[in-house]
Amino acid sequence: MLRHDMFPWDAARSGVTRREFVGGVAAAGAALLAARCGQTADTQAPAAGAGADELANVRLFDLHHHFASPGWIKKTTEDGAINPTWEGYSPAKTVEWMDRAGIDVAFASQTTPGVWLAEGYGNSNAGTRNKASIGAGKQTIAEARAMVREMNEFGAKMVSDYPRRFAILAALALPDVEGSLREIEYVFDTLKLHGIGLLTSYGNRWMGHPMFTPIFEELNRRKAIVYTHPTAAPCCRSLLPNVGETTLEFSTDTARTIISWITSGNAKRFPDIRWIHSHGGGTLMTARFVGGGNLRGTAEPDSNLSYLRQYYYDTNASSEATLWSLKRTVGASQVVFGHFDIPQARLGEANAARARFTQVGDTEVFTTAEMRGIASENALRLFPQFAATT
Repeated sequence: MLRHDMFPWDAARSGVTRREFVGGVAAAGAALLAARCGQTADTQAPAAGAGADELANVRLFDLHHHFASPGWIKKTTEDGAINPTWEGYSPAKTVEWMDRAGIDVAFASQTTPGVWLAEGYGNSNAGTRNKASIGAGKQTIAEARAMVREMNEFGAKMVSDYPRRFAILAALALPDVEGSLREIEYVFDTLKLHGIGLLTSYGNRWMGHPMFTPIFEELNRRKAIVYTHPTAAPCCRSLLPNVGETTLEFSTDTARTIISWITSGNAKRFPDIRWIHSHGGGTLMTARFVGGGNLRGTAEPDSNLSYLRQYYYDTNASSEATLWSLKRTVGASQVVFGHFDIPQARLGEANAARARFTQVGDTEVFTTAEMRGIASENALRLFPQFAATT
């Protein structure tokens, strides 16, 4: 893996421009300011638009992409807890959109409210769309396990029907530890899926919770890739009037689960799990957790920063400020492209993914070479089986 201190920091321009400052200084805080301090004139600077012509035909992987089985859609629809943009979903329509949008491979995972519904919808933000759904439609554990199995087998069929267009990050129904251990064996040894997709929290339990230790022991043994997608934990929903969970709480829950993983000691105990986190790490890149020192050097072993630099972060919903923070804190080598989210929400947007990729380049945060890495090369370190074939 490339270390942060191995890539050239963009610092050719002195001072802070209006464009660099727009879009969220408050959110990025000290990390953003650190990203623009102490610049020197002898480092490589990205051209405006990060070499748009050179990137026009680059392979584009989408790491923030969701899939859903018919049973999951039916269940959540009946309970009034589904995002309405799932209506009419099919892998065939998804591939059609991918072709128009320029997506080569979609790395698909579960999304909120997840597949663990044995406690109703109290574990997810679904209840904020329909308050009645919080206690609706509770499953038995057997029913939850059946839904998980249907999801993962549906995902395996997507891979079979559309070879090299989908990678499936299999669903698990945490906190069902016994069922999850069985499902891990099935999805890797029988279905041959590509990794695991989890929510950031289950109830008021994040990835560092000791309940999940047997699951992560097994995933570490398998050197599994694990992707997290945010939700809103019961502790922290509807705290601010007229502010939806996706506006603030999703980003905060992503930060909570990463911090939980590191501070619990799990990052050191389970070093072979390869993490991908949504939305640029959410609200994580703040001075108190990252540390207020010079980010240009090599991180101290077992420090928070050393662990953060091992993980990958997608660009979905990332502001320019977040992108600067990511580059400064973890390095461009740890950034992967993400855009699709819920497929049906994108079907009417011709070339939307390419447009978003261009927008990332237009921030001028990344060099042309770094943008090629974000497009697909960084993800290929995790998924080398998707390297181009002749």
